Amino acid sequence: MRNSKALCLLSFILMALLMIPSIPSLPISADSLPTFTEGELLYAPTLTGSGNGVPEGWIAAPETQVPWPNGGASNGWLTFEASNTKNKPINPACFTYTEKGLAVSIGDGDFSVLFPALVDQNGTPVVDYVYTITVSGLNSSASGSFGPITDCQGGKDYLGGTYLMTYSAGGGKYRHYHFTKRSRQNDVTVPSSDLQSMVFQNERVTISVYHTNGLNYYFANGKYLYTKQGSDAYGGAPLNGIGMNFCGARGIVIESITAHKLYTKGVSTALAVRGASIRYCDTDGSLTGARSDGLRFTASVDKASDLYKELVPDGTYDPSNETVKFGMLILPADLLSANAALTVNTPNVSDTEVARLTGQTDTELTFAVSLLGIPKEQQSRAFIARAYVKEKTDSGWEYTYARESITRSYVNVANLFYEDVTDPALHERLNAIFGDCPDYEGENAKTLTFSLFSDFHYKEGMYMSSIEDMGAILDRANAANVDFILHAGDFCNDYKGSPELMRAYLENSYALPALGILGNHELETSGNSLESVAPLLTNQEVTWGKLGEETVGYYYYEINGFRFICLDTNYSFNTKSGLWEHNLPASYGAPSANTKANSLGPAQLDWLETTLMDAAEQDIPCIVVSHASLSGLWSSSPDADAAREIFARANQKRMGTVLMAINGHLHTNHAEVRDGILYLDMNTVRNGVWKSDGQQHYVGPKYTFTQAIYDDNGDLIRTEKKELSTLSQGAKTWFFEDPLDAIVTVSTSGRITIEGSETDWIYGIVPDNLGSGQMPSVVSGVFDLPLY
Repeated sequence: MRNSKALCLLSFILMALLMIPSIPSLPISADSLPTFTEGELLYAPTLTGSGNGVPEGWIAAPETQVPWPNGGASNGWLTFEASNTKNKPINPACFTYTEKGLAVSIGDGDFSVLFPALVDQNGTPVVDYVYTITVSGLNSSASGSFGPITDCQGGKDYLGGTYLMTYSAGGGKYRHYHFTKRSRQNDVTVPSSDLQSMVFQNERVTISVYHTNGLNYYFANGKYLYTKQGSDAYGGAPLNGIGMNFCGARGIVIESITAHKLYTKGVSTALAVRGASIRYCDTDGSLTGARSDGLRFTASVDKASDLYKELVPDGTYDPSNETVKFGMLILPADLLSANAALTVNTPNVSDTEVARLTGQTDTELTFAVSLLGIPKEQQSRAFIARAYVKEKTDSGWEYTYARESITRSYVNVANLFYEDVTDPALHERLNAIFGDCPDYEGENAKTLTFSLFSDFHYKEGMYMSSIEDMGAILDRANAANVDFILHAGDFCNDYKGSPELMRAYLENSYALPALGILGNHELETSGNSLESVAPLLTNQEVTWGKLGEETVGYYYYEINGFRFICLDTNYSFNTKSGLWEHNLPASYGAPSANTKANSLGPAQLDWLETTLMDAAEQDIPCIVVSHASLSGLWSSSPDADAAREIFARANQKRMGTVLMAINGHLHTNHAEVRDGILYLDMNTVRNGVWKSDGQQHYVGPKYTFTQAIYDDNGDLIRTEKKELSTLSQGAKTWFFEDPLDAIVTVSTSGRITIEGSETDWIYGIVPDNLGSGQMPSVVSGVFDLPLY
């Protein structure tokens, strides 16, 4: 009886929520901020005394955010001159310890100092923290700026961070930036009128940044400024680290720097939403009930976590417990304000305690919440769910939330479920329930399978990639019965001089359609130009882009009802002529006078938007392929933000227009869903890591490979055993033992399956200091997109 009443109440709440109209997105207000509780002290350097230099453990980073070889060395502080033309050492005396604090006077230049990791007393990385800096004495006549950096990653290869800049000029300004390895976003300028008396002129200012749940909450002198998403420059790896940025600043005194762990009861990784299913249409084949009752969201809690042990000390949870309750918050996704986390204080949220558990073992407790009675007209409406556990205290219920939430629509789950089951009765049931919904796919879901590889880097005498490697990729593609094969750039470092590769790929023995895009190495060898290389990107009839009468390297190709959009990230801006131009023939990379390398350029961005909007109007699902990344999740093209805005507009026009975006270039391996799109950073075929340090790691006759020698017509002359050190890039490259590729299947239901591959480092020689994703593998997995 109790369960029945609870379900009826939830059904009533849901129906009320369904009738609420969408409201415009609003920023988080000071009244709706989460409660921040500071815990363990993570960092608090002594900033007074004698001597020079930045606080212990910090490193320096130039504004360009490219790797710098001396970062962290005693004489290795680097900055940029005002002209931004060359690096120059900065005297560590620009940081001077005084009785008042750490005095800073750098003059011209723009650089950062970073403390790249925050760990607790057990050495565990901390991702929820508050970073506070108190500064004083910036002269109003100076034009400098200063700001705290959060969620940063330092080291010799600066991956990025998020920071707020405080300017002394112009009456006081605050600007918010996202940084990744080679791009900067000026997200927002906070008008000085919003700062009241917080003009940064000869007064003490305390800036605090609370970083939790992927968000940064900014305060100055106790006044809430705004909330912004943190910078995820690491492909989903934990974000931690703090820093400071200076630009032309003189006379700053840093009085204190502290970083505290945030009290973790607010958010916990021990709680997780496991997924969404259709009530009474589960994978056990159940057909109980007269109809589907709605969506069911399932969550779990890790019993080994400190959170669970504290709340349930005897280990076994009883739902009748009156002081500890598990449950979920559920809300139509269009009612959640921008940048807001779903909490019990969110307007119109449904807070549902779980009266009966789904399951309980020695290691895990699972529970579920259902949305009942979803009407036909609401089948495409998305709902967001977040699990919680709450404890009753003297002051009321204290909530701990799952870090992540899940967003699904009823029909989105139905489409995915249709692919999971083979029982004809279940298919008929789904057709009966959702047949009237225009977003329902059912048996009409379109699928596409293709072979994917990237950064083959074929050139005799330079790398060890071979026609044999190409044959292995083609054999796997044929065995998987793919619809076509695709490379994501840097296929060949000498198209003109490699007819054997062109023949093997474009005239492959399996007669597979072959697609490719331009990387940043295709034109580097004499005799190669855009006009000569572009026709060799594909063996299919495609729709090429337009740029007046100029040849372009971007196009789209349609197959099986899908549109593959193949981009060219080889444009840059010529600062002398004021024009956008393509990488030059017989050259590597952008001309030296150019900026914004690895860009699409405005003309191609316009073409991309036109092509995607046309696809949205015709209900054609798209996959976008570019050499430089557009994800914003790892090192990206300067046009990444603009491209993702176009993706968002296309998906708003028709959900599922952009399903996937693929990139190469980085020789790393990542996959992550962002804003309903799967971004895949495709690893290299053979050339795992490239470093210019000159380290000899393949020395001697035992480190050999087989090199095939071809004539000018691409016919094999002979094969030779050669030492890896004889390759022109052999001393700089760590190679994989076998070629890497992937078989990718995409469905309009929202499911993408990647069958990756893995190998070892050749001869077992592993490079030092591997970064995120720099392993001899390609991710495998099933990714269900929240199409709504």
